[in-house]
Amino acid sequence: MEELKGRTQIFAAVDTLEYLAKGGRISKAAAAIGDMANLKPIITVSREGSVEVVGKGIGVNRTLSAIQKKSQPSRLTRIIRYIHFSPTVKRTV
Repeated sequence: MEELKGRTQIFAAVDTLEYLAKGGRISKAAAAIGDMANLKPIITVSREGSVEVVGKGIGVNRTLSAIQKKSQPSRLTRIIRYIHFSPTVKRTV
């Protein structure tokens, strides 16, 4: 497992900004505007273990496309799989 840590990167898209606002990470106004604009932050876990925003998408399809571009395999890594779940949309790429 230790060997995989250096070669593993996780990307996730947040479907709603509601819980970021509840947790105090963004203001309620920013969450409301972001939700109205259908904004989906793309996050990852850094090598140090902190969660970082690495991009944003508008809508599910554009966000998943952005994640796919960010997760292009290099000579040291390869994509295993990523899956998107939400109450209304289920899509595997």
